[in-house]
Amino acid sequence: MTGRPFAILTVCEGNISRSPAAQFLLAAALGKCFTVESAGVAADGVAGRPVDRWTRSYLSKRGVNSSAHGARQLNGALIGNAELILTMTLDQRAWVVAEVPRALRRTFTIREFARLALAVRGQNPNSLSDMVRRAAASRAVYPVAPGGSDEIADPAGGLPADYEAAFEMIDRAVALIVPELTRYERLRAPAGARPHAGFVL
Repeated sequence: MTGRPFAILTVCEGNISRSPAAQFLLAAALGKCFTVESAGVAADGVAGRPVDRWTRSYLSKRGVNSSAHGARQLNGALIGNAELILTMTLDQRAWVVAEVPRALRRTFTIREFARLALAVRGQNPNSLSDMVRRAAASRAVYPVAPGGSDEIADPAGGLPADYEAAFEMIDRAVALIVPELTRYERLRAPAGARPHAGFVL
């Protein structure tokens, strides 16, 4: 058993809406066995900016304080330190892998990982890292359903309904992912940490 928390990184474009929403929701639901950070593939121009007002309002309604957030640009160091990377789109997933090719097997869109984590449960992974590896190996076995999508579109510049739709998709993905991650957290528990039950979103 290792005392190092399992590191998760969420990724979007500017790191002011979708990826911090996913970050804060995951962090609120997961225990001390996890760290959750976020960054954007095109955040240079908005570095340090807080979450946008729609994201702040959404998280506030969920009892989550996002005031400490400052947007930051994704880089190789952040990718290299993460054990699970969750993007919002396939293009962002491709950006991550182009930057750090060895990250391919631990990089998914958030909806893709939610789907695959459920699919590999019956394989009885023996750790968090094993579950991530099995999910990556199962991409071709469990493709997205015809007419379905593994992406969450950028609501920036859209209507309030576009933000609500994006947040609802993030919400559903987090609700599926959290139980699958916490299933294995006891194998990564820091010394003296109590098991964490998480919550259903």
